[in-house]
Amino acid sequence: MNPAAALWARSILRRHWRATCLLVVFIGLVGASVMTAWEYSRRASSVIPRRTAANPLADGTFQSCPPGLDPNADLAGCLDVERNLEAYNVLLRSAHQVAARVFTAVPITVTGKDGKTRSVLAGVLLASHGPVSQAYFVSGRTAVDDDPDQATVSESAAHSLGVSVGDALPVTACASTLSEGVQACEDHTTVHVVGITRSESDLVPQLSVPPGVEGRVDDYGVMVSAAWYRLHGTVAQGYVTTNLWLAPGATLDEVRGAIRARGLSNIAAPRELKVMPELPRLGSGKINYRELEKMV
Repeated sequence: MNPAAALWARSILRRHWRATCLLVVFIGLVGASVMTAWEYSRRASSVIPRRTAANPLADGTFQSCPPGLDPNADLAGCLDVERNLEAYNVLLRSAHQVAARVFTAVPITVTGKDGKTRSVLAGVLLASHGPVSQAYFVSGRTAVDDDPDQATVSESAAHSLGVSVGDALPVTACASTLSEGVQACEDHTTVHVVGITRSESDLVPQLSVPPGVEGRVDDYGVMVSAAWYRLHGTVAQGYVTTNLWLAPGATLDEVRGAIRARGLSNIAAPRELKVMPELPRLGSGKINYRELEKMV
């Protein structure tokens, strides 16, 4: 460096060292802001692929129906829990699947810390095998299947009910049928919240609730254990669904054949599956449900 220029620079720094320091800090902050914005943009652009990779959608669903029953005429006959669990156990012995789960729902009433009661459908994971989609836990953990005292709630449900991990939650099981709906809610129980989960619906801003009006709890915002269902939920007739994830190269027809070979001959399953590279979206980024209906 030229000695004269060096002498001039030192003179400037001695006279304006505060301004120089502030300039360095400002340049650092601008650079950090640019890098932060770039990182947020990079992560936002890959959030859907990362979410899909972590929670792959099932390749198919089915219910096991009694022989000779037309599910289009009488679907209720296909919703026997024990029969569907039998078909699930047969499915596990098939090489055509890598994962499966049996899911059902039961109508309940649940009472929040505000003393108000809400009527919702509680989800129940009756059985699962393999790397099925797992919930994202904001706090706590998943409920133990054979403990009727444990339950999990969604983030929005926890907010509406005013509960957190470790809190007791009054839950009443309701008797119901598909044809007549809910008939009576008389089996009073208490479960304890062991985990709070987050899904896409929890990311939607919640509307403020007017005074005196209970906060809404969405269906499946409360998940009870399989043990609780066996003790209290069997009074309700609800949908039972088996989701399955196919092994590489396997087809749903091969799965049907494997189950029929075990004597469970009547399987209600979609006749056609359409694979879409991505969901149609509006300009705002939300799913375009009207266009989605046209595609199916």
